[in-house]
Amino acid sequence: MTDITFNPMSEEFTQDPYPHYERMRHEAPIYYYADFDSWIFFNHGDVKSILTDKRFTNDMSYWSMYQPTDPDVLPNIEYININSPFGGDQENLKHAHLSNRKMAVKVFSPSAVNSIRESVIETVYAQLESLKKCTVIDFAKDVAPNIPYAVITSMLGVPDIGNQQENFKRSCVLLADSFDPMLSPEQMKACDIGAGEVLNETRRLIKERQLRPTQDIITDFVNALIEFPELNEDHIAVTIAVLITAGARGTVMSTNMLVKTLFEHPEHMKQLRDNRELIPHAVIELLRFNHPARFLYRYALQDLDYNNHGIKKGQAVMLPTASANRDEKIFPNAAKLDFLRSTKELQNSMVFGHGHHFCVGAHLARLQIEAVINGLFDILPETAYIDSNTIEWDYNDFLARNIHRMLIHTTHV
Repeated sequence: MTDITFNPMSEEFTQDPYPHYERMRHEAPIYYYADFDSWIFFNHGDVKSILTDKRFTNDMSYWSMYQPTDPDVLPNIEYININSPFGGDQENLKHAHLSNRKMAVKVFSPSAVNSIRESVIETVYAQLESLKKCTVIDFAKDVAPNIPYAVITSMLGVPDIGNQQENFKRSCVLLADSFDPMLSPEQMKACDIGAGEVLNETRRLIKERQLRPTQDIITDFVNALIEFPELNEDHIAVTIAVLITAGARGTVMSTNMLVKTLFEHPEHMKQLRDNRELIPHAVIELLRFNHPARFLYRYALQDLDYNNHGIKKGQAVMLPTASANRDEKIFPNAAKLDFLRSTKELQNSMVFGHGHHFCVGAHLARLQIEAVINGLFDILPETAYIDSNTIEWDYNDFLARNIHRMLIHTTHV
């Protein structure tokens, strides 16, 4: 099967990867991708297995092609990478990393997120107000990117004084953009400045909350330090920075993809308009059906044999969860969007990852996306539509299928 080719960066794949995923699941479910000296696993069972296999790590420093960040050039990004509770497996940091992750899980638990539900919904609706003011709007550029940053700014309790909130949002955007491996050195330096500003503002807020607690997420983290005495204030700052980096960017792309999918399926949109109680369940099915992520990455810690494929220490393993979520062996009629798909069936989906590195911010992301759907139904008439000819993709984003432009015609007038 050496003649089988797979190009996850082609324009055709970016626009619709699912025919390619289906072909690979049947013809080459384990595929050697020479461009990155890596292996790609397309079936649900393999993706799920590797995500919990201790012979692999998500710490990129173990990758044979890894180019370390120069701490003299990008000191803030390097500091976040080294101290991230969701990354490294270094022995000397393992205990602190585990405690740090447990602290984040506690602060972002379903009950904790539910306690701020009304505030999050109010923030999301405020960002959707612009839909009322025009007949055509670029949702991907002018609406979706604002939502998670407004939510996190509100949750952190950044003061609404002068330009503090807007400055913090801009810094968050720069920090989140550092996730893009295709940025130029100059762009990465700008991102590093943004990362430093986020860390410094978060540290300032932590000190303030230690003196004057309020009802915000910073206070929740500060209170959690009592339960995790091995952690300190800087662990909180780094954890928040990482959640902004991965969570905000992921929420923007998921929101764009989900909105695109809904408008492309008007009968399903009407089903949700008429039965809004289905929305929480439908969010998972929508993301199972069409998810923006290209791959999750793991790196082999040792030479090993996996299903008669020799994987060398340091090689990357690329896991397309979007392919796993369309695996017909797990999801009957996988290529069909079905809001009545059973909860038990959807529990097998990996829209927010799987295992130890299941997305800590999943509950918050779901709440934001649910609020977006409800907001669109409240604000837009049923005649609103997306002009598919206006959709533009970022073909250079190796991490995700990222929509850059998507016009919604609100038809208010």
